[in-house]
Amino acid sequence: MSRAITALVLLALIAATGYNYLRIRSLETKNQQLRAEVYGVMDEPEEPIEVADIMTKLQRYMNKMWFAQSNSNWELTEFYIEEMEETMELLSASEVIEDNIDISGLMVKFGLNPLGKHEHIVKQKNVQLARSSYTDLVSNCNNCHKLSKHSFVIITEPVTPVYDNQDYSGANTTSGVSN
Repeated sequence: MSRAITALVLLALIAATGYNYLRIRSLETKNQQLRAEVYGVMDEPEEPIEVADIMTKLQRYMNKMWFAQSNSNWELTEFYIEEMEETMELLSASEVIEDNIDISGLMVKFGLNPLGKHEHIVKQKNVQLARSSYTDLVSNCNNCHKLSKHSFVIITEPVTPVYDNQDYSGANTTSGVSN
C-alpha cells in the first residue's frame, strides 16, 4: 500500500508540475503580448511633424475655401475652415521648433487667430467681406513665412481651383441621393 500511495503522490506531483509549467508558459506569453503592446508603441520613434506637408495641406484647403466662398457656398466654406482649424491645431499642439523658431506658436498667432476671425466673418455670408478677410489670411501666411525664415514661400489668392473636378457652387447639393 505504501507503494501505491507513493505512486499516487508522485503522479499528483507530476500532474501539478505539468499544470504549473503550462500556466507559467501561458503567463509568459501574455506578458510578452502586453510588453509588445505597451513598449512596442512607446519604443517606436514618433514620426516627426513635417511642416512642409502640413503647409501643403493648408494651402489646398485655402484654395478650396476661396472658390467655395466666392460661389457663396457657405456650408463648404465652413467645412474647409474646420479642416484648416484641425490641421493648425495639430501643428500648434506639437510644439514644433525649427532653427530656434517656435513654429507652433507662430501657427497660433498667424494661423488659428486670423482663421477664427475669418470664420466669424464667413458666418455673415457676405462674399465681399469674406474676400477681404481671405486677403488678410493670405497676408498672415506670408508674414509667418517671413518670421520663420521662409519668405521665399509667397502665398497669393488663387486663380484656378487646385482640383478641377469639384463643383464649388453648391448648386447640386440635395438632401436625397439619386439612384
